Amino acid sequence: MTTAEGYTGPRCEVCDGPCFSWKGSKWGYTCAGCLNDYLHTSAARADAKDRRARERLVYKTFHNNDSSGRVSGQRRNGGAPSFVPTTVSGAGPRS
Repeated sequence: MTTAEGYTGPRCEVCDGPCFSWKGSKWGYTCAGCLNDYLHTSAARADAKDRRARERLVYKTFHNNDSSGRVSGQRRNGGAPSFVPTTVSGAGPRS
């Protein structure tokens, strides 16, 4: 009963090989090898998707033609923030 030829129990729904345990309502009778293949394939797809997203981000970062933004280092007074003194309304000089 331990060999695939003489096995009469449940079969894997993917490869039709012997499956000794129920994997739940989503997987049903699916063997560990098929589950591992599915998980590895899913991980490879996720890695490829992340790699493409990083490549898009790098491209957008270095190929941005937006000239309206302020580039750091181009501030007045050598990069110091500008300061304009103002008076508070109604707070004139005392008499």
